[in-house]
Amino acid sequence: MHDIRTLEESCLNALPALQTVFDDGWILRYARGYTRRANSAQALYPHRQPLAEKIARCERFYRERGQPAVFKLTEAVYPTDLDARLEAMGYEDSAHTSVQLAPLSGIEKVDSVVIQQQLNDEWLRAYCQMNEVAPFVPEVMPVILRSVAPPAAYGSIIREGQIVAVGLAVADGPYMGLFDIVVDAAQRNQGLGKQLVQGLMAWGEAQGSHHAYLQVLSTNQPALRLYSKLGFGEAYRYWYRSKA
Repeated sequence: MHDIRTLEESCLNALPALQTVFDDGWILRYARGYTRRANSAQALYPHRQPLAEKIARCERFYRERGQPAVFKLTEAVYPTDLDARLEAMGYEDSAHTSVQLAPLSGIEKVDSVVIQQQLNDEWLRAYCQMNEVAPFVPEVMPVILRSVAPPAAYGSIIREGQIVAVGLAVADGPYMGLFDIVVDAAQRNQGLGKQLVQGLMAWGEAQGSHHAYLQVLSTNQPALRLYSKLGFGEAYRYWYRSKA
């Protein structure tokens, strides 16, 4: 049985925010709106202060930064009734996400996957183009990625001199996280995503990690089918609460 908090901590290490505040057992993160994970509050640990006061402080923290308060929730949330309390306050749930795990054992290296352990402009440019990201992302994303403390791998697949698939892996002790897996729209349905994930998993095993994890929207059936073929299965789910 894998501990939810341990995996959530690994994810926090893998993608740090621009600002992080620890508030009586809660973790408040801000990254100028780049990803919900890095712009939400997580109630991972027990707290002593009144819940209404803590929620109000979270709301103020994000209001001062020009963003609505967003809470990331799991079954391991503290207090256990936080989800119900937020719902009663008008916070709506969204982005139900499956955290998937797969063992790293005997993973074969994939020659088509190029692994680099430092972020470079070519990888970043390809990622932004394939995802059609907002204009501010190329400014924020490099700062976040260059702040990652555990070993990281920037994987890519190159065809005819062009990057056609990219992905990020971060090895944090027994767990290796997979993030930002994307294939060029014109190159999809050719097995490139599977190759890329396998290549990054092989790297993670070489780093000494025992399991790979990734996060995928529970409604993304094509991705769930792909990851199932690679040995991934659901460990738990998380979701967000925010006001409309």
